[in-house]
Amino acid sequence: MPFPRGLAPCSSVERDDECSCAALLGAIRARPAVVRHNRDVSQPELAQRQSLGSIAVVWIAAAIAGVFIGIFVGADWRAAWLAVALGGCLMLSFVVQLMIGRADGFILRVAASMVGSLLVLGVISLGFALAEVVPR
Repeated sequence: MPFPRGLAPCSSVERDDECSCAALLGAIRARPAVVRHNRDVSQPELAQRQSLGSIAVVWIAAAIAGVFIGIFVGADWRAAWLAVALGGCLMLSFVVQLMIGRADGFILRVAASMVGSLLVLGVISLGFALAEVVPR
């Protein structure tokens, strides 16, 4: 254990009453503790917030983007724009999770957002592919 500047550990030869280790340690421990405001850093979250809402926001955005792409983009460019929409969902997922400000489970929430977005866009693209196959 390092000693404060100017202090050295006492040896068995040096046993002065003024400079004994016990008195020194007692003086260090006798100082009153200063309580400072730590801006709620050390207070644990008592009831953690549910993260399903932040994941569902990205899934809903993926569904809206998929429907808009299906309506406004031709069949030739639909797959490319669905990949762009998936990239946009990745950015939205990062923004939403960073706005929450909770580090616990960050990777899991982003992964769940992205897997759900991939499934939503996949189902929508499957619906549009089946709509192209069906004769009119």
